[in-house]
Amino acid sequence: MQTVGVICEYNPFHLGHARQFAAIRRQLGQDAAIVCLMSGNYVQRGEPAVFDKLTRARAAADAGADLIIGGHPHTLQPTGLLTAADGRDVPVYYSLGNFLSHQKEMINLLGGMASVTIVKDKDGARVEEYELKPTINVILRDPASGWYDYRPMLLEDYTPEL
Repeated sequence: MQTVGVICEYNPFHLGHARQFAAIRRQLGQDAAIVCLMSGNYVQRGEPAVFDKLTRARAAADAGADLIIGGHPHTLQPTGLLTAADGRDVPVYYSLGNFLSHQKEMINLLGGMASVTIVKDKDGARVEEYELKPTINVILRDPASGWYDYRPMLLEDYTPEL
């Protein structure tokens, strides 16, 4: 099975994007899994998106994306499940927050890691299991050198001593 990641904005989704999905399916086969990596309500250059992140995620799902991972607001946001036009359920992580960052506010220190199982069978490729694993970015400063030590980890492994 082949999986392809598409870094995209879909601001807005148009025929060129639909052709991109068709080309991926032609080149890799109809059963290839497509993962879209998208921004939130603001696009990568900081301008407000023409359409909100939910509308753009739905357009990606309807076009054939099997998994959508959003980003950009630097905070953990809810996950969801969209029903695509063809009836498939498409998991969406609207934002995983920061995995590694020097932003020190608690809202920016907490994040998430997507844990996904993509399977292929006679019906094609699909996301069978998905979950969000909470993470924390621990920032320690060495008083002698002034250097920072960054330790992203699963929240379940965090201890107050850190």
